[in-house]
Amino acid sequence: MNNEQIGNINLKKINTCDASKVATKDEEGNPISFIYDDIWDFQYSRKFSKSQESRAVSFENIPQEYKKEVQHVLALMLKKNPEMALETLKYERGNLVRIAKLLGSTEWEKLNNDGIFRKFKSHIKDKRFGISTVKGTLITVNQLFKFGLTNRLIKDLKVVSFKLACKSKTKKLQHIAIPEHMATRIFKAAESTVNEFYPYKKEISDAYARYYQTRKEFLEANPHLNSKSFWNEVGCNLPHSVGIDDFEVRSSSPHLDEIKTACLILILGYSGVRHGEGLSIGLDSYQTKEYNGFEVPYLIGFSTKKNEAGLPTQETWVTHPIVKKALDLLFTVTEFARDIYKEIYANDEVKLVIVMNGLLSTNIAKHKRNVLWNTNSFTNYLAKFLKKHSITATKQDVIEFDKLNPTREGLLKEGGYLPKLSSHDFRRTFAVFLMRNKLGSIMALKHQYKHLNVVMTQWYSNNSELVRALDLQIDGELQEMMNEANIMIMTEAAFEIFNSPTLSGGEGERIDRERSKPEYEGSIYISREELERQVRSGNLSVVEHPTGFCFNPSCDRICSSEISSVVCKHEAVTRDKALERVPKRQRLIQKFENLIQLGSSFSSIRNRIFIEIKAIEHVLQQHKIEFESFQEPVID
Repeated sequence: MNNEQIGNINLKKINTCDASKVATKDEEGNPISFIYDDIWDFQYSRKFSKSQESRAVSFENIPQEYKKEVQHVLALMLKKNPEMALETLKYERGNLVRIAKLLGSTEWEKLNNDGIFRKFKSHIKDKRFGISTVKGTLITVNQLFKFGLTNRLIKDLKVVSFKLACKSKTKKLQHIAIPEHMATRIFKAAESTVNEFYPYKKEISDAYARYYQTRKEFLEANPHLNSKSFWNEVGCNLPHSVGIDDFEVRSSSPHLDEIKTACLILILGYSGVRHGEGLSIGLDSYQTKEYNGFEVPYLIGFSTKKNEAGLPTQETWVTHPIVKKALDLLFTVTEFARDIYKEIYANDEVKLVIVMNGLLSTNIAKHKRNVLWNTNSFTNYLAKFLKKHSITATKQDVIEFDKLNPTREGLLKEGGYLPKLSSHDFRRTFAVFLMRNKLGSIMALKHQYKHLNVVMTQWYSNNSELVRALDLQIDGELQEMMNEANIMIMTEAAFEIFNSPTLSGGEGERIDRERSKPEYEGSIYISREELERQVRSGNLSVVEHPTGFCFNPSCDRICSSEISSVVCKHEAVTRDKALERVPKRQRLIQKFENLIQLGSSFSSIRNRIFIEIKAIEHVLQQHKIEFESFQEPVID
């Protein structure tokens, strides 16, 4: 056996645990949960962030025939690692149930039999699991070996996992970066929604408070009737003072979900926080500090990544002023739900802390245990939000999507919607566009906020002076995401340059001469993989400018003059960049002709414009783009 082996340890017979064995305790060591309870409650034995609603591990939905052995193994894991994260426990619970279902039993020692193990692997393959699911399942098989519950040890997990995983699911897909035009439309629609409902924020909450109070009184007076009867007889006719024509107050709360979606788009998209961190952001989280003569707006929240002591850490994200308005709207329209939940959970200290959050489930009629609006709800309503505002892809969006998301190339179609959109996609979009110096454009920043793009770039720079000046804690993972986004952007830009049919500019001409050598004929000059290696090692630096691409890592200028492509030895201009200059040339010609009408006093400006026109024509000529040469008219 190359990849699996039967160990030499003595297999221990599984003993049924004592039902009185304690699973969790409170701060004073008193039992809260026992090993075979349906719920293991950790709320008094762990430190949680205020927004972390799930503080227990449930076994209610596990098939009865597997339940006790799954709990037994998890108890062993918890004994070995008492600080094991709840999400890890839940993950291992899922893996153990999967193993039991594939094996048809929780008699783990059956895995020792080679024939049964072959069938076990065959069942995994038939299920067409992705690589991460397969690998996680097999890691848990090895955990059973470590606890002496089986002699089966899988040595080369990576190889075996790859063989058993569904091949179409083995390719790791990144979170998406939204194309610029689509991102701009999404943020614009979100801001428009916030502005539309903001003047009626108090009236909206009051209308829902009245609705649920009336519903409660109706159902108490008519115990034989249900919610549908309330809607048909009373609810559909309840008046409200919200001055929006189609606004409707009902249990499903479609308008409230639209408001929450819009607010969360702005909070996530204009700061880069994770969804879990967004849940820790309250009304007082938005703050400002003075830096170099202007106010820097930022959010303070708690990271979902805990420190070594297992405690949530406070982090800060520079953001946009519209987020303050979004937070105000979000908390005000959900005030009615907060009041109702306070009454329902008057004796539950944990829930009372959580309901102070703005992202509450507002369908009170259907709420069960969770009171927060979870990631699945947000993802579902995002899709509805895009459809309502008809945010579909243009041909240019498709091209940009494939460039920004190489692992998802071909998934976005012209006229179609984004293939997926989740809270984390806004985080990657934020990182990518900040690194492309285009965050300001997708935010549609007004003049007084133009400095924010610079501030945000400084904020996430290594050894940021701004971070030190404001004495705040940065999101290290997001900073790393910025670095990865920068590497991806540089690599894609370099690949586009090195494989452009024509090149101009000092560096462009050098590359063109090099790749024209006989040994490169009919092949890609430099592969994407090699370019990425050079970028990561620091041997290659590419920055996109308005006129082309700069290869000088020590240059701190943003070249916007058309002359730079002629005089700068570090610039490369692709054919696509050259084509972008065609309309610019026409505008310069029109400007030149308008200045002629104003007389000779503007001769120096005209001369400058004429030089820029000729510089563009030089670039167009190098790329064999047809144009009619502009001749300076003779002025009397």
